[in-house]
Amino acid sequence: MSPLPAAPWTEVSADFGHLQNGKYLLVVTDEYSRNVVVDILDSISTTSVIPRLDKIFAEFGVPVSLKRDNGPPFNSSDFKDYASITGFKHRKITPLWPQANAETKRFMRTVKKSIKVALIKGRSWKQELFKFLLDYRTMPHCTTGVPPASVLFGQTIKNRLPHLITPIAGDPSIRKRDTQAKTTMKRHADRKTYVKPNDLRVGDTVIIKNDHTSKALTPYQPNLMTVTKKKGSMITATHEGNQTTRNATFFKKIPRPPTSPTHNPLDYSSFEDENYTHTTTPAKSKDTQAQHTPNLRRTGRARRPPKRLDC
Repeated sequence: MSPLPAAPWTEVSADFGHLQNGKYLLVVTDEYSRNVVVDILDSISTTSVIPRLDKIFAEFGVPVSLKRDNGPPFNSSDFKDYASITGFKHRKITPLWPQANAETKRFMRTVKKSIKVALIKGRSWKQELFKFLLDYRTMPHCTTGVPPASVLFGQTIKNRLPHLITPIAGDPSIRKRDTQAKTTMKRHADRKTYVKPNDLRVGDTVIIKNDHTSKALTPYQPNLMTVTKKKGSMITATHEGNQTTRNATFFKKIPRPPTSPTHNPLDYSSFEDENYTHTTTPAKSKDTQAQHTPNLRRTGRARRPPKRLDC
């Protein structure tokens, strides 16, 4: 459960969505106010994304940090230099764990749904997208109870729908409702049967789940790995110098073998001395063994030759 940022537009998260017409959506979400900014792109290359971020930062300011996964274009050296020059920190989420950026991805599904409805009705999907964004920004959010635009700009933003103008809730109220909502979601998630406590420690031996499962692959990789770093639910394990970072649910702990054997074999040399005489029993002859060895038989059913063989 991540804490609420200190102020609006200090910590933002970004995500991309691909549309059927070949366009891309860049969604930037303010984690404090829940206000979103959506921009339409023809490409997600670094040269296309950086100018759009400059445009967004010119309107809302430069955030303290931007949260995004390690995919393109955020894993390029050009974007790293851009973040350093612009003055924000790039926060990387756990690979293959979209729950770390769940709010932005959930909003992306809603945006795509509104675009799909506009196309079915034969309307301009861009115009319907902007109408949807206006309604979203000016309606009270289900978590904070305050319109996202009102929290971000400090004033009530008028929309096309008639609604009651309510005063902006103070920071203590927003924090209280935010904590209650996240606690409720965490409680519901922990009720699932597969939720287990994270008992992994640095130095534990683990195996990692395969990224892509199929009938030809086992659920887990056979290589034994060693946990080298733990940060919350994010685990880093190493195998032959290669580091892998995943959520704790991707790992399975392997119990360590005992350091000393439980049952020590007897050392008969300690019983030997000068007065000890070792007697051996003579081996039985093969004829004797043959007499006592029962013959192996098949099933004891009665067999009779066919009548045509009788003569």
